[in-house]
Amino acid sequence: MNQNETIEICVIDDNPQDLKWIIECVRQALPDARTDAFSELSGFIRQGKKYDLFLLDIVLGETLSIHHAGYLQKYASYILYVTGIDELMRASFGPKVVGYFIKQDGKQALIEKLREIYRRYMTASETVPLIEGDRRIDFNHVLYLMSANRMIRLYSEEGNHIILDLSLRECEIRYDRYLFRISRTVLVNPDHIIRFTDRSVVLSDNKELEVSRRRQKPLKQLLLSRQV
Repeated sequence: MNQNETIEICVIDDNPQDLKWIIECVRQALPDARTDAFSELSGFIRQGKKYDLFLLDIVLGETLSIHHAGYLQKYASYILYVTGIDELMRASFGPKVVGYFIKQDGKQALIEKLREIYRRYMTASETVPLIEGDRRIDFNHVLYLMSANRMIRLYSEEGNHIILDLSLRECEIRYDRYLFRISRTVLVNPDHIIRFTDRSVVLSDNKELEVSRRRQKPLKQLLLSRQV
C-alpha cells in the first residue's frame, strides 16, 4: 500500500469487552488508522468493504471464522487471528494470514504485534533496479523471482513479469524482508504461499514451484513462525 494512504482496519469479535480493548490497542499502535468493528461476521458481510487488515476472532458464536477464510481473503490484504484458544493455530494457516495472537498475552503484546505487522507488511515499497531503469515496486504484489537464461525475472499478481538488473543473490540480500529462497533459481514471497508440501509450494495464482531438499526445513520453520 502507499504509505500516505489511510490504513483501513476491521475488528470482528463477538465478546463486547474484548472488542473494546482490541480497538484500543489498534488506536494506540496505529493512531492514524481508520477502524471498523463488528460483533458478528454477518455484519461485515452485509457491508462487503475491503480492508488492509482484519483482526479476527476464530470462534464467533457457533461459527469458526477460519471456515470463511476463503471469502474473507477477498476483502483483506492481511489477516491477524486474535483469539483466546491456541488449538487451531495450524488450521488457521492460509494466504494473507500474518499471525495468530493469543488474547491472554495482553494489550501491550498486541500493540507490539500490530506495529510489527505494519512495519513488515504495510511499508513494502522499494526502489528496484531494472534493465530499463529504476522503478518503485510494492512487494506486497510480488509473487516470486526466478533466474533463467542469465536473467532475473520478477513475477507479480498482475500476471506479468519484469527483468531486474541484479543477481538472484543480490535480490536475496536486499529484499530479505519480503522474499525467501526455495531453490537455486527461485525466491518466493511467503505471503502468497497457499499450500506447502515437502517438495513444492503453491502460490496464490496457483503457480506451483519446486522446493529444493535443503530448503524444505527452513521454509517450514519460516511458515510456522509466522503463525505465532
